[in-house]
Amino acid sequence: MDKKRKLQIIAAIIAAVVLLPVVGQLFSSDSKAVDVAGVSRRVISPSILASGFLAHEEQVLLSSEVIGKVAGLFVDEGERVEQ
Repeated sequence: MDKKRKLQIIAAIIAAVVLLPVVGQLFSSDSKAVDVAGVSRRVISPSILASGFLAHEEQVLLSSEVIGKVAGLFVDEGERVEQ
């Protein structure tokens, strides 16, 4: 086989590998229904009303804005505190 013929075969194989998926998607029947609406002017609400559960962290790391030494701690570990 001459060199030109080998290059043609290699080019054909590369083209087939690249083009087969594209052609497959063009002729596939996986179409999806789409709702189309016209453009209209309306008010968008700045808030969303939803129901559900809030997940919170079990632990919170606290740090002070001022570097200093703690003189005393007036609560025990796990005790509830309020503002």
